[in-house]
Amino acid sequence: MHKIPTNIVFSKHGFLWVILFAVAFYFAASLDMATLLLVFSLLLLATSVILKFPQLVFPLAIISTPLSFYWFFDELSAGLSLPAEPFLVFLTLLFVVQILMGKRMNAAKHPVTILLILNLLWLLLGVFLSRMPSISLKYFFAQSWFVIPLFFLGTVVFTEKRLREKAIWWYVVPLMVVIVYTTLHHAQYGFGELASKRVMQPFYNDHTAYGAVSALFIPLLFLWTTDGEASKKHRLLSLMALLFLLVALFLSASRAAWLSVFVAVLAFVVLKLKIRWYVLTGLALVSLSLLGLFRMQIVDYLSKNEDVSSSDLTQHIKSMANISTDVSNLERLNRWESAWLMTKDRPLTGFGPGTYMFEYAPFQRSSSKTVISTNFGEVGNAHSEYIGPMAERGIPGMLLVVILFVSILYTGQQVWKHADNARDKQFALGLLLGLITYMTHGFLNNFLDTDKLAIPFWMFTAILVAMHVTIKNRKRVQY
Repeated sequence: MHKIPTNIVFSKHGFLWVILFAVAFYFAASLDMATLLLVFSLLLLATSVILKFPQLVFPLAIISTPLSFYWFFDELSAGLSLPAEPFLVFLTLLFVVQILMGKRMNAAKHPVTILLILNLLWLLLGVFLSRMPSISLKYFFAQSWFVIPLFFLGTVVFTEKRLREKAIWWYVVPLMVVIVYTTLHHAQYGFGELASKRVMQPFYNDHTAYGAVSALFIPLLFLWTTDGEASKKHRLLSLMALLFLLVALFLSASRAAWLSVFVAVLAFVVLKLKIRWYVLTGLALVSLSLLGLFRMQIVDYLSKNEDVSSSDLTQHIKSMANISTDVSNLERLNRWESAWLMTKDRPLTGFGPGTYMFEYAPFQRSSSKTVISTNFGEVGNAHSEYIGPMAERGIPGMLLVVILFVSILYTGQQVWKHADNARDKQFALGLLLGLITYMTHGFLNNFLDTDKLAIPFWMFTAILVAMHVTIKNRKRVQY
């Protein structure tokens, strides 16, 4: 196991203990006794593990994520995913202290690293310009303890090749436990379509997040299953996990997750056929031109689609294009329209990180509201990993996200192209296709503000960047 240095934290200055006691006293002053007892017990357990086995904190943060549940603290008007987030907070503090003490990252000059730092700095600036600074500050901290441990610290941990594949299993194995629980729970309701939206609770908040995380790992596990150079044991384990995830994907009834896997298959074909980027760009421009030219006819056709989400598979798939009667699709359009109107109001800075659900209500048009429309975002956020940041962080914030995602995809393609051996190529391709599933899903939903998707997403990215840095150092391949 890669040794995570902890001497800075557990020094005679007692940095960690100061933080822990400060947190404990704050909770003692603001929480009821029952909640305080739970928090204190979890804090004591986490501290014991950290002190006894500090090298296990990183894997424990990943292992505990699929099994964690969300606990909302009314007194603090905030919530935590327990027990994963306390581990993530510790790793964040550890990394920050190391940087302050002069430690250097091996991937510090990588474009993805630079773009992530710029993104975090823009988020921090957004806190000061926010309409709701306290909400934005909480959002900034939450994003920090997702990105810093899994990406910044991850690029250090994943310099050890043997830990890269292990990290995948650290998430997949507990996810399989959740899939068993969810499937058995779903069976009690006769695998009904309505039940599919909530049976994964309390581990995943709804079926779309559950479907998204299943889709994320499917390409990699498929490639491992078909890897002739892997051991029979590894292929069998990969096949078993793949079957679990395919069942989860199907029963999730998440149309966006199904679409994301289809897009990943197309990306696989494009990469294997080595289709040039300028050909793809040309096809994209032609497609956009045709969409613009025939937009009225397309809207008219979609408006006549009355297939709605249901237990009938064919009808469920067709309902993806229903913008006339499918409530889910109509509400998503309502959220996007509200986000666009918010962006027009504050195009440069947005309303502040994490504030969309509190600010979008006045921007809803009565003609766009649906039977499930609310003024407080109870049924989701902006439903987009791209449009949401535009409303909250302005157009520059949205562009930073897009450029970051493009840089991640380019890094994955470069690792796949220049990897030293077939196994590394398969690994890189699986990670790249997995990230493509989420970036596709991101057009219709946003989950990078939750640990359930942020942890594997940034873990995949960190592994690719660590592999890229290794290749560059060995072969002097340019970024």
